Amino acid sequence: MAITMNELTIEDAISDSVFELLIYEPFYGHVISSLNRVISEEIPTACIAIEKDIITMKINPNFFLKKLSKQERISVCKHEVLHFLFYHLSSKFNGDRLIFNIAADLVVNQYLSPFPTPKNAIVLTGFSDLHLLRFESIEYYFDKLCGLGTDKKKQGWFHGKKKKFEWKKLSNPKSAILLESISKDWDFSAHDSWGKIELTDLASKTKIGEILARAKEATPKNFWGMIPREIQQIINAHSSKDSSIDWRSAIRILGNRCSAKSISMSKKRISKRYGTRPGMRTISKKRKLAIAIDTSGSIDRLLLADFMKEIQAIKKTGALITIILCDCKIQNEFELKSESEIKFQGGGGTSFDPVFERVNKEREPFDGILYLTDGYASKPTIRPNKSRLLWVISPNGTTKNLDFGPFVKMS
Repeated sequence: MAITMNELTIEDAISDSVFELLIYEPFYGHVISSLNRVISEEIPTACIAIEKDIITMKINPNFFLKKLSKQERISVCKHEVLHFLFYHLSSKFNGDRLIFNIAADLVVNQYLSPFPTPKNAIVLTGFSDLHLLRFESIEYYFDKLCGLGTDKKKQGWFHGKKKKFEWKKLSNPKSAILLESISKDWDFSAHDSWGKIELTDLASKTKIGEILARAKEATPKNFWGMIPREIQQIINAHSSKDSSIDWRSAIRILGNRCSAKSISMSKKRISKRYGTRPGMRTISKKRKLAIAIDTSGSIDRLLLADFMKEIQAIKKTGALITIILCDCKIQNEFELKSESEIKFQGGGGTSFDPVFERVNKEREPFDGILYLTDGYASKPTIRPNKSRLLWVISPNGTTKNLDFGPFVKMS
């Protein structure tokens, strides 16, 4: 059977896109080279899915060839790899699947640079009146978008009355109108397999660790440094059998990411642009971290000592650190000093909710939270509202009930 020009063209277009990734961002190119690829008109654009325990990237030929520029094709390929890297295929969600898919796109589309964002892609600026923070989790964006629907219902919106509805009544009308517009044409059937397989099963059945390890090994060191730290952390955590790569670096990365700066006006400073007063100055803010330690009896003292060495190193950089000791309830809380000694208090069962309830009540939110635990507890029902979270799991611990937040496993 002869190969038609269209079939040849789409194959060439995909190969060219992967080749460009291999040149400019080789890690993503090596990952996509390990994935099964299928050309299909059954999906409207492109997607990544699980079929018979095989991770497959599907591409609609008409969309890929006729609606995208060469650079945008590269972006679409990278977009799908990012869904894979962020484990959106195994992410659990309760509620609206449409909003979940939109939240997933908001996450990955922030990492497409240096390639252009395709036209009509879902980006943060589209929801400008929601004032969404950058580089947050899929759970954060999901909750914010769900709030739009709740607001509409409170203001009397329902199907059949859309023409009479006064959008100006809403707190965030621009975002609500955009969400309504997206919902009319969105087809998320291609992601039917998302959320139906556990992360541990996904990793074992699809050999994610092997794919990431091979891609990392094949990536030159100078290109590895170009990968955002959040993604490096994910790769390191899952590119080996024991998932314990460089947990110390992951802790330091969180500490560095939590630093912040703000701009203030100063009459003493002259504006460099206009030569008038007031000018602007940058104020560095001290990092404010909460370190939660599971005192249920599962963390041995040698492991804790190793952990605290890393925390003291962050402390020396000027961070303000609050230690929270908790088993099934908070047993003690104190500010970490250079001479502080951790004394176990507790020994009962484990619950994560008391810590998250505590940090959410903080008037000035913590910039980051580290939670040292073995993971053996029921799923938390409370989430930290405005703080970055990193779970640090003991060597024999489990991540089964950790529904949100990245984690690293100690060696």
